[in-house]
Amino acid sequence: MFDLDKLYQAVKNAVAAFAADHDDETFNAFAIDADMLCLNSEQVVTSTLAEYQTRWPDCYSDPAEIEDLKYNTGDWIYQGFFDRDDTHGFDRDAYNLHYAEAGSSADGTAPHSRYAKAMNTLIARLKRSDVFACMEKSQDFRIVWVEHTY
Repeated sequence: MFDLDKLYQAVKNAVAAFAADHDDETFNAFAIDADMLCLNSEQVVTSTLAEYQTRWPDCYSDPAEIEDLKYNTGDWIYQGFFDRDDTHGFDRDAYNLHYAEAGSSADGTAPHSRYAKAMNTLIARLKRSDVFACMEKSQDFRIVWVEHTY
């Protein structure tokens, strides 16, 4: 079973430690991606965008592409800055079951799984909390969990 109090405390501690080491950045997003905690900053978005525009000159000029880059955890260098496990209240069996259910559903999601419900509850709690007060945030700072579709 997920222990939401332990999960919340693990996120709070991990974010505080990370923020202390990155106090020169302004963050635009926090995401839970599977068992990983992820952050992205405006500075990283700017450098990643410049790198991608150099690599692929015909891409990443459209505002929608830039927005997608900004909020796609796969492009974040701080993807997985902290991995949760059962000592942090994470239930790997429920996570694996969630993706098995999602993989066999018509739309590739499992919104009513124990994992989905726990992540929705945790995200709501994080949004109501002061966990991110320890860092500089952009005006459009987002707190989300990533649902992968298969």
